[in-house]
Amino acid sequence: MNTSFELILSKLYEERKDVFNLENILEAAKTEGIKLDKNDIADHLSSNRNLNYHSTPNEIAMVMSDIIQFYQPKSIADICSGLGNILYYCNSEAYRVGYEINDNIVKIAEYLFPEIEFICTNTLKHSFRETYDCVCGCLPFGKTIFDQKTINNNQVFIKKGLELLNPGGLLVCIVRDNFLNTTEFDTFRQKILEQYYLKGVISLPEKSLQGTSAKCSIIIIENRTSDQETEFYSYTSTEVVVENFRKSNYDFKVSKIGLIRWDFDYNAPENSNYEQEIKNYKLEKLGILASILPGAHINSKSLNSFGEIRVIRPVDISRKGLVSYFENKFIEESHFDNLPATSRNSLLQKGDIVISAINKDHRLQLYFHNTESRLIANQHLIIIRNNKNSFYLWDYLSTNQGQELLLNQIKKHLRGGVLPRLTLRDLKEFEIPILPNFYTDRINNDSLLQQPVVELSDKLQQVRETIRHTRGGDNQSIAVVEMLNTMYSRIEYIIANQSAINNKLDHLIEKIENLSIEFSRLKHLPREESDIIRRMEKLLDSRIEEFILNQDKIELHLEEIHRWFDHFDLLEPKSKLYLPQAEFLFDQISRLSNPDYSPFIIQYCRAFENEMLLKLFRRYVQSLIDRNIDIDQKFYWDLGLKENGKPNSPNTYRLAKHFKKCITKDSSEWYFELGNMEMHLRYLTGNSIRKSALLQDIKDQILQSFTEDILEVEFLDELRSIIKNYRNKSAHPDLMNSEAANQFRILIQSLFNDLFENYKTPI
Repeated sequence: MNTSFELILSKLYEERKDVFNLENILEAAKTEGIKLDKNDIADHLSSNRNLNYHSTPNEIAMVMSDIIQFYQPKSIADICSGLGNILYYCNSEAYRVGYEINDNIVKIAEYLFPEIEFICTNTLKHSFRETYDCVCGCLPFGKTIFDQKTINNNQVFIKKGLELLNPGGLLVCIVRDNFLNTTEFDTFRQKILEQYYLKGVISLPEKSLQGTSAKCSIIIIENRTSDQETEFYSYTSTEVVVENFRKSNYDFKVSKIGLIRWDFDYNAPENSNYEQEIKNYKLEKLGILASILPGAHINSKSLNSFGEIRVIRPVDISRKGLVSYFENKFIEESHFDNLPATSRNSLLQKGDIVISAINKDHRLQLYFHNTESRLIANQHLIIIRNNKNSFYLWDYLSTNQGQELLLNQIKKHLRGGVLPRLTLRDLKEFEIPILPNFYTDRINNDSLLQQPVVELSDKLQQVRETIRHTRGGDNQSIAVVEMLNTMYSRIEYIIANQSAINNKLDHLIEKIENLSIEFSRLKHLPREESDIIRRMEKLLDSRIEEFILNQDKIELHLEEIHRWFDHFDLLEPKSKLYLPQAEFLFDQISRLSNPDYSPFIIQYCRAFENEMLLKLFRRYVQSLIDRNIDIDQKFYWDLGLKENGKPNSPNTYRLAKHFKKCITKDSSEWYFELGNMEMHLRYLTGNSIRKSALLQDIKDQILQSFTEDILEVEFLDELRSIIKNYRNKSAHPDLMNSEAANQFRILIQSLFNDLFENYKTPI
């Protein structure tokens, strides 16, 4: 908004006049000798929430007007014109008329564009005497009452627009994507295809329009029947999309019979690539392999901060596990008993797979329920309850390839505009490849420990033969091998070590029990968490070698780590030791009668802390030395004091002081604790970075080795959750049970993958 228009508004405010009234604006403009600009007025009107006015952005209006002019219409009507921005950019030789319900906006439009006719009326109730070569508009959102029925505005305005077209005429309008993809409009969309020609769809970026975050598109409909294909375009810029439309240089096109939905994402060929990948396999609908159940509708007033049954929501699920950095919500058993039977069915059973129905960011949110915990899914989640093939679905969707296929189908089938959702009906139709030797002949891993060595050897031979004959190359073959290799390793391990385990089990359990006793003593010391954790780490260093008498055991755990982690070679040397040691500790601790998995959690966290320390913070200290940075001079603001003697920023003051000490010491003494490293990274996302040269420099150096996603709040929140709910609690007297340990493993493995997926591998 320019200063001249701001002067007008200031004058009206001083005189306590209505700043949205045209007469007041015109009088003030005349008094001040100021010529009004349409963009200033449009922005001003949009700022009035009560007026609920939002102008079509100039770039989008120009796209629509250029497409309209390509058809050379002699008459153009905008049936929800507002200030007439679309008409303004259209050919001045054509007759242009705008229909607008707000009298004040019409007066302003007439002042701005006297060459365009504006009519103040309710378009839906207006008695039209004319028809037009072209009808356009940025259609209103929401619903309206029409013919004593509540009806969607997009639908009723499109119907009215089509009625106003001359033969061969053109409708160009902006609609929300939910009109293009939801089942509510299936019949209406089909009727349009039968009576008109859907020439094209232009997909607009999110937040293209003021006042809504809903995904929107421009649709182009010709008043004629045709079997021609519909052209789809993705908006990149006004010039590019208009030029592409004129030359029919579309992103892709779809036949009339193939237009089940009209949205870009559903029809985009790249979102159907997975179909080629799985076409050679036997396929089953997900709804055949499992029961697809909705989550329970639970009144928010019934939720408590404690209770007997935890209610899980989409925010509680992150990359294949439950998280705890949001406040957990619960319901009482008595409330659960009063729920309808269909809602009580949403209480999770062991073996259930839970998926988020809401998916705005196109990321996979899965939870595999494998505990006795009492959890109930809320209405924004969908439960995949396995039928007789439960082992197969669980194993397949646990593979990277299975999850990639699931996510690709989710992206294609999401419906809605503001909050894209996955429907139960669509999920039931998802296709799952039935990989060879699993559907009818799966080896049950849960029963392996109960089987004699001879039977295990036979099963091992079966798995070996299956792997040998598995096709290679495509993702599904990789999934087969991944699932089979897991079985193979477990069987091989049991066969190779069954006798040794039996002979040494008592001795090993005694050592693990002694470790647990020593951990328990440390937990009760009256010391800080960080001090207790350091003592635990030293205790582990002194004891771990006693436990691992056979290096083959570590090799087995290394193989398991390689299956979930593709970046093992990039790990620091100590981390390569800590990870398999942690998994070894888990297996041994599980043999105790009252297991505490704190040593397992501490050892895993040491590996992650070591990676953060060496790849981020010690690397930064080394960069200060290599660049010969004068800390006092470069970071003078961070080390500076206010007039009251306090630091400009206490956080960066302490950090700068710490770096200053580090550069005077040996690199082995450059110490940063995991919790502090998380806190320092979070500083880089706050407001302090605007003034802090230190934070800016740290961020610049980090981004030389990592992508910006390493500073995403979600990543930092997950790290904080692990520190707070698992690592620090391991230093408390509480027992870390198997459920906590398994949840921790899912989260920490996901965090390792996130860290290295954002790591710029050194060349």
